[in-house]
Amino acid sequence: MTVLLTRPKGDNGIVSQSLKEYGIDSCCCPLLKIIPVTFCDKNIIECNSQYDFCIITSKNALANMPRLKNLKAFYVVGESLSQAISQRFPGIDVVEAQTASDLLDIIRSDKDRGKYLFVSGDKVTIDFSKELKKINLECSRLVTYQTKPNENNCITKAFNTRRIKGVVLFSTFSAQCYINEVERHGLLEKSKTLYHFLLGENISRSIEKIPSHLQMVASYPTSKSLCSKIVEVLQRDKG
Repeated sequence: MTVLLTRPKGDNGIVSQSLKEYGIDSCCCPLLKIIPVTFCDKNIIECNSQYDFCIITSKNALANMPRLKNLKAFYVVGESLSQAISQRFPGIDVVEAQTASDLLDIIRSDKDRGKYLFVSGDKVTIDFSKELKKINLECSRLVTYQTKPNENNCITKAFNTRRIKGVVLFSTFSAQCYINEVERHGLLEKSKTLYHFLLGENISRSIEKIPSHLQMVASYPTSKSLCSKIVEVLQRDKG
């Protein structure tokens, strides 16, 4: 059994390894590509002098951000991102949550008050800079990368040469790119035979018009929960 992973190159390792432990193969077919943003010295000086707390929900945001100083704490999503930040910024407190929604709740209830910097890509599920301003917290947004469709993806080749059982979609933007590719290459009939595994309910609404054998949404919007759903469904199907 093989599933198609659609995250940008380099982002599929944890999911791929987790599935492999249960005998499920994966084929990486990035539908998106990451384009870093170049910063001028003025951007970096402003970031280092103005902010007390930094919010990061994506490892791509961390990889492309300038080195910041004078921060009191990071607010992050996921254990792997928390560990990466601790290594890059030793000695700075890290507050971790499993999802962006959980992280927003933590910040809302936190007694610490200061200036927040939300470091992200150009496309996000939750814009912390807007949400925190609703409760009168100062929060700016620094976009460190752009997400674009990967026109050189291998989806047609994968469908034609591999026994693909399902497609894994991690965001509404990747779902839209998937829809475009399926329609452009005449793959609607193939799509009818596939499971579509989705990280969140919002993705389900994004691909309503694409036929599928079955759409399955992770019980909780984390990679671990998504892997559990894939294993559960495919092992049941195999049996």
